[in-house]
Amino acid sequence: MKIGITQLVMRKDGERMNIKDSLEFCKDAGYEAIELVIADDCELNTDTPESQLKEWKAMGDEMGVEIASLCAGGRAGTLINPDPEENKKARDNTLRVLETAGKMGVSDVLIVLGAVSEALPYDVAYDTALKTLQEMKPDVEKIGVNFDVEYVWGKFLVSPLEMRDFLDKIDSKNIGFYFDNGNMMIIGFGEQWAKICGKHINRVHVKDFVRKDYKFVPLTEGDTNWPLLMATLRDIGYDGPIIQECSGDLDAHRKTAETMRKIVEM
Repeated sequence: MKIGITQLVMRKDGERMNIKDSLEFCKDAGYEAIELVIADDCELNTDTPESQLKEWKAMGDEMGVEIASLCAGGRAGTLINPDPEENKKARDNTLRVLETAGKMGVSDVLIVLGAVSEALPYDVAYDTALKTLQEMKPDVEKIGVNFDVEYVWGKFLVSPLEMRDFLDKIDSKNIGFYFDNGNMMIIGFGEQWAKICGKHINRVHVKDFVRKDYKFVPLTEGDTNWPLLMATLRDIGYDGPIIQECSGDLDAHRKTAETMRKIVEM
């Protein structure tokens, strides 16, 4: 497995690093993959010229750094919103993000479907999300870029059985799961999510978390059972990049790269 880092956590002088600097840092620190952030207010967005997209991709290839995914998060819109106008806006934005990834030659996009709230009941969110993704399925598959649903602390799809069954119902070769072991540690165990949702996992984020202190910590300093998690990922046949999403400055990210090289050998 390649080790990688998400641009979400890469900061220089308090600002997110640009793509060129991010790629150069990855090469210098020994990261083999990167996840770039795509949003309207970012250097990379859905209006970025195709020539620039290809230039960044070629730059990464030349440095030996794979652009493994784009992180749209929830910026593309809330796909669990039942309001027809808002739902259509979210669908259109999401498809534009996927098209941008396709032009760049990137295989996967991280998408957050949305969050349950008092104003948006769980059952309404679930039915809306299922209907929305089923209806988007032909367009997603035509684009051919993986639409990877991530579980975040949004009170939605809160168990591995539910995530698996949700994706089973959609039954798409291009709609899958962006697994993040740290995000589910307050409600379960990453290795169990990996085993149960295994066939749907397209990309992997890694973090570490201490439950009793309720906080994220550097890799291997929390409650994650890394040998078991890595064994489970191998058992399900995952051999893609693992992308760290840990806080810290650039020196900390260099140290995290060293830790990740030990983790992938477990």
